[in-house]
Amino acid sequence: MAEQYCQKNGLGYCKVLDELVAEIPCKPNSYTPDFDNMVDYEEPTLN
Repeated sequence: MAEQYCQKNGLGYCKVLDELVAEIPCKPNSYTPDFDNMVDYEEPTLN
């Protein structure tokens, strides 16, 4: 879905080659990453 969004919006440089492990939104009215509101999807692998 992320890659489809990129293609639809002319962001051809965006490729998703593996699983997404996080979403990092931007701060309002900017392109500055807002790490405080990051959504982490990574599941730790336990041995």
